[in-house]
Amino acid sequence: NKYEPKQILGRAIQPPELRDIDNATKNLMETGALTLRPPGCRDPNWQQKITALGRIFVNLPCDIKITRLFLFGMALKCMHQAIIMGCIHSQTRSIFRSNRNVDQVNLTKLQCTYDEGRDSDSIMLLRVYNEWIHQFHPELKYKVDSQGMSREERQQAPWLGRRLRLRKPMPSEQKWCAEKNLDLKILRETAHMVDEIKTRFLRMHIPERCINSKV
Repeated sequence: NKYEPKQILGRAIQPPELRDIDNATKNLMETGALTLRPPGCRDPNWQQKITALGRIFVNLPCDIKITRLFLFGMALKCMHQAIIMGCIHSQTRSIFRSNRNVDQVNLTKLQCTYDEGRDSDSIMLLRVYNEWIHQFHPELKYKVDSQGMSREERQQAPWLGRRLRLRKPMPSEQKWCAEKNLDLKILRETAHMVDEIKTRFLRMHIPERCINSKV
């Protein structure tokens, strides 16, 4: 684009402050989403460009910090767990229900049980989510709409027509969540978001074995 961010955003109905634009640009440069000016470059026509890392940030519906967690998981070969933890932290509410009727003492004991002395909220939430999946959704089924798709197209683009399908909550599942003060709606939303994130990584041609890597 031949226009600078200040020129484009300045045409908005309610343009942001120039200071805010500069801070946002600086933040994107520090995170590696935008290119840095080469040392000694005095070219007046030089323009910043989005990097490969920046394209990943754009293609994922998450905060940059959460997206970096996914990428660290990819580098450490535990991307499956990193995606789950990132999706849990992206929810608007905790998977643990918090209201006046909840026994806070028992809730704290339950959280300590899942934590196993690791002092890590992320690992504790991961263990809760994995136990829910293991007990009630051991195999996440996908509904594939193959109409209009050739066999070769499905092999080259396995994400096409892929949809997560969770069965309706069973009474035993609802009872299990109630006993552990878990929000079943948030758990299900997390499962859908995990599927969405994995699908978007597939569209970026990240190998499925890398996406599903875990320790």
